[in-house]
Formats: sequence, structure tokens, C-alpha cells
Amino acid sequence: MFNAATEALEAAQAIHSFLERWSVDVFLAVVALDVFLHLTEDVARMEWRAVWRRHSFGRLRLPAYSGRISVRAIAKTLSLIGFGVAIALEFVAVPYGERVDELTGKEADRSQKQLVAALVVAGNANSEAGTARAQASSTALRAGRLEKAAATLRRQAEDDRLARVKIQERLAWRTLSRLQATQIRDGFCAISARPPIGMHAVVGNEEAKEYTDAIATAIRGCAGFTVTAEYDAVSPIPGLSVVSMPRMEPELTPVRAAIRTIFERAKIVPASDFPVAGGVNLGITIFVGQKPTTDDIPAQTSAIPGAGTRP
Repeated sequence: MFNAATEALEAAQAIHSFLERWSVDVFLAVVALDVFLHLTEDVARMEWRAVWRRHSFGRLRLPAYSGRISVRAIAKTLSLIGFGVAIALEFVAVPYGERVDELTGKEADRSQKQLVAALVVAGNANSEAGTARAQASSTALRAGRLEKAAATLRRQAEDDRLARVKIQERLAWRTLSRLQATQIRDGFCAISARPPIGMHAVVGNEEAKEYTDAIATAIRGCAGFTVTAEYDAVSPIPGLSVVSMPRMEPELTPVRAAIRTIFERAKIVPASDFPVAGGVNLGITIFVGQKPTTDDIPAQTSAIPGAGTRP
């Protein structure tokens, strides 16, 4: 069970991630609108014909209107509004990012203090054990007991340290560095075939969803690939798996091998590389499961039951 500080840290991380994600999505929408305005700047007329009658809403009266509305003007207005919303989301996310840094620092300080206290206790026990061994033979039994107590405390201190390290590793979300994203993008651009890529994150796992979006974004950096990202997989396999349908073999075999090599070079080792009996699209499907731990042993199965499908 996590303590209250750990739960507060997770909440702050979740809120910060939510705000950052929405900010990026709004920025992407603004970029799309700007691209639209750029591509249509030479179009003579892009208008909608609008006609409505006179309406009254209490004291508010809306006069009748008949005319044309410029599509570009609407797009430009939406772009400005979206830009303001994205900036506002970034401002709101700043205090949560600072809160995450503060809670992480406090958690590290607390762990350090506990470790120091345990080492002090173990050191005191060792000192008492040494004094006991120097006493007469009548105190030999007491010295042996103190030595055992000191060993127990040392083991407990080491166990506590390892437990804290495992908790910190478990709390850390998988991310793509700039180098990894570049390696993935360049690797996919080097593949001559362009089959559709279906990304499926394990359902209900926010960390896997974020990791899936990061990988999908890196792949989309190479033109020609159609990449979809869904969050409906129930695969029991932790980590990342590259699969395809048997009826598409051996056409997709070299593509799967190339993708596996790309991930390995980016230090993202797939859990498995195998065709499945069904339940995936006609191209390459990449399943992203929960973050693997040192106790996880990747299962080499012939199918992934319950995986989301896209016809």
C-alpha cells in the first residue's frame, strides 16, 4: 500500500499530464487550422450561405440575417481562440508541475532520512556487539544475540532500501527521449513498405496510453504511414509486442523484423514478435501493455485474446 504522500504525488502527476496532453491537442488543432488557412489563401471564395429569421430571447433580440459567412474567417477565429486556450492550459499546468517536483523531492528526502536512521541503528548494534565480544565468557551468549540483532537490522535496512528503489522505479512512467523518437522516426522512414500501423494500449492504464501516444507520434513523423492509436487492449503481455495476421505472411515478415530492429536500437525491446490467429488489422499491430517489472516473464503466445480490432 502506498502512503498518503505517494498518493498525492500520483494525483499531481495525473493532473499535470492531463493538462499537458490537452494543451498539446489544442496546439495541434491550431496548427491544423493555420495549415488550412495557408492552403486556402489563394482560393477566391470559400463561403457558407446563412439565412435566419428574427428571434427574441427575452430582452435580447436577434435581427434577421441573410448573407454569406467566410469559412476562412471562422477558421481564423477558431485558431485564435484555440491558441488562447492552449496558453491558458499551459499556465494552469505550471503549478502542478512544480507540485510534482516538490513532492518528488520530499519523497526522496524521506527515504534518505529513513536509510540514515537505519544505518545509525545498525552501526550502534555493531558497536554493542563488539563490546560484548570483548567481555568475559559469561557474556558470550549476550554478544551472540546482539550480533544477530545487528545482522537483522542490516538486512532490514537493505530490504527497505531495495523496496524504496522498486517503488520509485514503479512510479516512473515510460517516456521516449528525443533521441529515441528520432531513431524510431528515421527507422520507419527507411522501410520501403508502408502497411497501416495499429497501436493498441492496454485498457485502463494511463501510463501505457501516454507511452502509446508517444510512439505513435514518433512513427507519424515519417510520411506515408497510417497510424491509429486505441486504448482497448486486454493483452496479458507486459511491455511492447509487434504482431501481424498469418494470412499476411510472409509479406509482413520482413516488415515486422525491421520494426523489431528499430525498437531494439532505440532500447525498446519488444516482448514478442509473432503472427496471431486474428483480432488485429491487416497491417502491423503494436500492443503496448503495462510497464514490465523485473518479475515479468514475457509470454510467447499464439494469440492475444480480447485485443481491440479495427476492420
